[in-house]
Amino acid sequence: MAPQTGSIKKETQPFPAFLQLFTWEEMRIHNGQGQEQWLVIDRKVYNVSEFSKRHPGGSRVISHYAGQDATDAFVAFHNDKTLVKKYLKSLLIGELAPDQPSSESNKKYLESTWFIWVSQKNHIPMEIDYDKNEDWVSTQLRATCNVNQSTFNDWFTGHLNFQIEHHLFPTMPRHNCWKAAPLVKALCDKHGIQYKSKTLLTAFVDILKSLKDSGEHWLEACLHG
Repeated sequence: MAPQTGSIKKETQPFPAFLQLFTWEEMRIHNGQGQEQWLVIDRKVYNVSEFSKRHPGGSRVISHYAGQDATDAFVAFHNDKTLVKKYLKSLLIGELAPDQPSSESNKKYLESTWFIWVSQKNHIPMEIDYDKNEDWVSTQLRATCNVNQSTFNDWFTGHLNFQIEHHLFPTMPRHNCWKAAPLVKALCDKHGIQYKSKTLLTAFVDILKSLKDSGEHWLEACLHG
C-alpha cells in the first residue's frame, strides 16, 4: 500500500437532534438592536449575527430583515437557491412553532401599504402608453422617475427612490443603484433624454393628482359613455 502523504480534515458543524421552536415575539427581540440577529426564511429560523458581517450583498441588506420574515427578499435576490441554502445550514437554529403564522399579519398589512405608495410614486404620474417603437432606455425613462437622494429617502423607500436605475438594471442590488445614478444621468444628458427626479412630498402629491385625473376620466365615461 502506498504511504499516505497527508490527510484532509473536514470541519463539520454539529446539528441539533431536533429543531427548537420559536414564536414571533421571540423573533422580534432578536432584531440586532443589542441582541443577536435572527431572521425567518420559509418558516426556518437562522442566526445571521456573525454571517451578516461577511454577507456578499452587504451587512446592511441582511441586517434590515433581522427579527423579521425575509422569505420574499431571499427569493428575489438569490438566483441559485440550492447553492445559497448550503450556506444556510450552519446558521439554522430552529423553526417557527406550528401555531405561529408564516408571517406577521400586521407587518404584511403595513408592508403592502408602504409598497403601494413607494412603488407607485415613481410610475403612476409618468407617461405609460402604447409602445411608440422607441429604444428601450428611452422607454424606461418615460415610464419612471426618481425621488431625490437623502439618508431618509434611501431608508424609507428601501433604495427604490432610484427607480430609473432599478428599471435599467433590475438585478442590481437596490443599495447599489445610487452608484449607477451619475452614469445614467450623464448618458441621458449626452443624448437629450429627460432624467426626472423629484422630492418625496412632490412624488406623493403627484400620485393623488394622477388618481384624481383618472377618476374624473372614468366618471366622464360612466356618465356620458
